[in-house]
Amino acid sequence: MKLILLTDVPKIGRKHDVVWVADGYARNVLVPQKKAAYATPAAIKNVEHLKKAAAQGHAKTEEAFEAALVSLDGGVVTLAAKANERGHLFAGVDAEEIAAAVKQEKGMELNAGDIDLPSPLKEIGEYEIFVRRGERTARFMLRIKKSE
Repeated sequence: MKLILLTDVPKIGRKHDVVWVADGYARNVLVPQKKAAYATPAAIKNVEHLKKAAAQGHAKTEEAFEAALVSLDGGVVTLAAKANERGHLFAGVDAEEIAAAVKQEKGMELNAGDIDLPSPLKEIGEYEIFVRRGERTARFMLRIKKSE
């Protein structure tokens, strides 16, 4: 049966793909769970329009990310964290906290998955942080200071 996927379905396809699946799987799983819709000619035409709009939106997002990388490259971001008198942090700083600090200080949206951080940072100090998405890379200094 020919269906249009409404969400990403593992081993079947991605959102807005037109796929062929077994009739029983379509009727008993995908359509009732609203993961897919029947592929009528009108629905196929509509999904092609949605794909074009999504591609344009993706291009704009990539341009915004590229501009963010350029403005972030070589910059400094400061993050306050709780630490003891020796400079050891009570909780490690992970990629999600770094992305939140970049958003708060620079106003840029970064995904935690784009930040190259092998393990959480556990001490006060300066760290060189790399942001990577595909072939594009930027680096900035992260200053972790003791919060008051």
